[in-house]
Amino acid sequence: MASMSTGHVYNIGTINAQGGNVVFGDVVNSTFSIDNSVTKIEEMIEEKGGEDKAELLTVLEEVKAIAEQISATGKIETKPSLRERLSRHLEKHSWFYGEIVGLLGSVALKLTLGI
Repeated sequence: MASMSTGHVYNIGTINAQGGNVVFGDVVNSTFSIDNSVTKIEEMIEEKGGEDKAELLTVLEEVKAIAEQISATGKIETKPSLRERLSRHLEKHSWFYGEIVGLLGSVALKLTLGI
């Protein structure tokens, strides 16, 4: 048994990271995907969006396009119409705004780390 492994073995117990990214080792050489985040946000919209589901999905699609643009070009383009629509939903759907900030933050982190 000892000859099978030359590295260290760590028992970390249980990890729960529904819809999240878990990285063991070097984060610089890992890949992050926005697909998990978008799917999670879509599920939350379905669950919590109420009468605003359709508009929240539209806003999410626009944010997804911005995230893809940031990934491709490394530049953030301002969208006053998006800012206005997000502001309308901020008080009623603060969870949505938080998820959008998380999504764009993960794209910015990926860009910053050069992944």
